[in-house]
Amino acid sequence: MDEMDMVINRLPVLTWTHLHMNESTLKGVKIESEARVNVTGPQYKSDEELERDFDEIQSGAGEDMNALARNAGIGVMSFASCNALGTGIPLKLGFEYENGQKSMNRVGLSVKENEELSVIMEYKSEEKAGGTAAVQTKLRVAEGGKLRLIQLFHMGDDFTFINDIGAECAENASFELIQLVVTGHKTYLGLETNLIGDRSTFKCDLGYSVKGEDLLDINDVVRHIGKNTESAINASGALSDNARKLFRGTIDFIEGSSGSVGNENEDVLLTSPTVVNQTIPLILCAEEDVVGNHGASIGKADEELLFYLNSRGIGAEEAVRILKAAKLDKVCAKIWDVQTMCEETRKLHI
Repeated sequence: MDEMDMVINRLPVLTWTHLHMNESTLKGVKIESEARVNVTGPQYKSDEELERDFDEIQSGAGEDMNALARNAGIGVMSFASCNALGTGIPLKLGFEYENGQKSMNRVGLSVKENEELSVIMEYKSEEKAGGTAAVQTKLRVAEGGKLRLIQLFHMGDDFTFINDIGAECAENASFELIQLVVTGHKTYLGLETNLIGDRSTFKCDLGYSVKGEDLLDINDVVRHIGKNTESAINASGALSDNARKLFRGTIDFIEGSSGSVGNENEDVLLTSPTVVNQTIPLILCAEEDVVGNHGASIGKADEELLFYLNSRGIGAEEAVRILKAAKLDKVCAKIWDVQTMCEETRKLHI
């Protein structure tokens, strides 16, 4: 395919343009192949209906991701829950990237009525590798279904990675997303979750450590459509050296979503005076009987805490490392089924 200029991670409602936070632009994106995916775990069926409707499900990165896939002729591989899920063994999708690779994959996840599905997606390359990679995941959770999706990012120091998610949840459905980002030169995370059915829920926990000259660009959108729906977005991370991070978090209460509750919170540790941190917490409301909350804790390490650690024989550099690790530990503690994997990731990259 030819190179493509893309606009991704656009806010649902634009803010001041001079801040350059409304969206992100990527120049000359080119996809040449699909990455190799190692699939392990129980046998799952495909969902042909989800594959046909894939482009109709809205996602956080935006329509340009659909266009990128169409231009490159990227197909969809789908996995549907089945009645044999009593084992509790998750489906694992291991994406492997080589140096210089320019690839894209599309994944569909379908949870049937009153069934459960746990999925681990791990993106991995050699430490010094570079290239471009994109993964677009779209999912549907039927009435009473539960989906737990874990995404782990181990990308090379010169990789640009676009991770795009679109989700639809029916009545009493539940979607839980856990993401851990510790490597990669430029990482773009897009997410849109539509809580269509009454009493559907969504929870997102994101942990990150961004260092060097790296960039983390996030756009999380939750639309409350059904009544008595609930959402929570929690981001916790640390920025070091000359790292940059942009977090856009939107909770959108659509008319008719009475009784719904949405919360978003970010906790950011700044360990260098040259980092750039940008945060846009956004609440849109077309319904009166709803509750929306957002908050952010952003700043350098507490001086009293550093003094306490120093008084116990812990040097300044090691004290900061411990505080950075604590940000990721908040997320690692939630991933009980891949705890060892997360601990290894944290130790390698903090």
